[in-house]
Formats: sequence, structure tokens, C-alpha cells
Amino acid sequence: MAVSNATTESYDCNIQQVKRSEFDVLYYGIFFRDAVVVFRAESKDIPAMPGYSDKQHKGNHGEGQFHISSETYHWHRKNRFYTELTYEQLLGYLSK
Repeated sequence: MAVSNATTESYDCNIQQVKRSEFDVLYYGIFFRDAVVVFRAESKDIPAMPGYSDKQHKGNHGEGQFHISSETYHWHRKNRFYTELTYEQLLGYLSK
């Protein structure tokens, strides 16, 4: 799926086992067919994300999860967007 279809096609990206006490900033992203979209969130802001849950599984302590889907993509793009990279740009960063 292309980035241009991020709000119209059905998908569900589950960002899980987020241990907020282990970091100050979280970078997370989606690999689309034509680009990689990267988002950035401070640990303290994660509980306010749409659909965030800290009840991931039985016995869970200190970790949670959230989803990015066609329904929540716009919120992440508007509030947490960091950068969008082509695969060529990503390869360039990884090859250094």
C-alpha cells in the first residue's frame, strides 16, 4: 500500500511491548510500498495516543501498546510526524 492510501485502505500496525520507563523518546514508523514514515513521541505523551493500552497481557507491568491504522494514521501524522523517507534515502542512511 502506498502512503497516499494510508487513510483509505485497511491495515493495523501494532506497536507493542512499549516500556515507557526505559526511554525518553520513541521513534516508530510504518513501511509503506513507496516510503517509510517515521514518528516521534516522548515517553510521557504516549498514554494520550489514541487506543493506547497498558493492559497488554496478564501480569503486564510497565508496558503497553498502541495501534496505527487507517483510522488513527491522521492523528499520528498530525501530532507525531518526524520524517518521511524514500527507500533510497533509508538505504543511504543505513549504508553510512
